[in-house]
Amino acid sequence: MSPEASGPERSGYPPAGLRHLVAGIAAGVAGAIFVAAFFMLGSLWYHRSAWLTTNLFSTALFGPDAYVNRFVSTSLAGVAIIVVLFGVSGAIWGLIFRDRIPRHILLTGAICGAITYFVVFDLVWKHFAPYFWLYAPERELEFASIVWGMIAARSPIFASRMRHASAAAVAQQAEVAEVRSGEVIR
Repeated sequence: MSPEASGPERSGYPPAGLRHLVAGIAAGVAGAIFVAAFFMLGSLWYHRSAWLTTNLFSTALFGPDAYVNRFVSTSLAGVAIIVVLFGVSGAIWGLIFRDRIPRHILLTGAICGAITYFVVFDLVWKHFAPYFWLYAPERELEFASIVWGMIAARSPIFASRMRHASAAAVAQQAEVAEVRSGEVIR
């Protein structure tokens, strides 16, 4: 790579959209880990198996037989559904907000989390898995979605860190390429 090259493909930087997508997924998955842990703690609080709510999510793939009060082979599918749902939602967040850090980042994230709850669970999930709503812990879902939004709101910060890290890597590559070519020896 020559130092005169310009543009995102030639300079070694990942395209901005890809950087924001990956940062959004990272923030969304980080929030999803909180959501899954919160559901497990909530189930334990009510003296049930920690896997009860994740088993409820797995009913979308395996039907009502997956909803049991213990760890079964379908429990991890419920965790995977939570990670995918909130990871995709985080990717959308990352693409919408890009590098713009909202002024009140936590408040904006909480509002985004509430909107995500409404869209994902009230509009889509009710039609996709109607059995889910018979036993869904609605208050826990609402609260977890709001906190997830507060975590996902950090995706512009992740994107900025990725941009700086890739810029440093490109500078280091250019320096190494200079020394290897023998043109300039310092």
